[in-house]
Amino acid sequence: MKLTKLFLVLASATSFVVGAGAPAFAVSPATNNLTVSANVANQCVVAAASLDFGDYKFDANTDGSATLTLTCTPDTTTTVKLGLGGNASGSQRNMLKGTDLLSYGLYTDAGRGTAWPVAGVAGPVGSGTVTVYGRIPSGQNKPTGIYQDTVVVSVDF
Repeated sequence: MKLTKLFLVLASATSFVVGAGAPAFAVSPATNNLTVSANVANQCVVAAASLDFGDYKFDANTDGSATLTLTCTPDTTTTVKLGLGGNASGSQRNMLKGTDLLSYGLYTDAGRGTAWPVAGVAGPVGSGTVTVYGRIPSGQNKPTGIYQDTVVVSVDF
């Protein structure tokens, strides 16, 4: 009779210990699952080449272009916006040398027929390039020197 009680006590203790996950009674190897996750958020990085018109001669339009390179997460839709620059007068972009201004325009097409809209233009989906076409209109007789402006490029995504 005493032996039976001892067996029951040991059986109960073993069930309790195994149920609690004690390693002394676990089956080797013990396993479980590790959940691994990450959230890839939309992001874009833009690099802008300089738009260098070279030498301007007031008797003809002077054209130039620059490439914007967007590196974005795949399937990200983008809109590329260009600010008016640091020397704008109203909606007219201007380069500056001292107090002298040299006006120019930025366009979406090689023919310079469509000015870059304030709302921006559709950029590539994911990564890619966008070309900005520029023109200094003829007829601006200005003093010699280097005229410059800085235009902020922003990408909505």
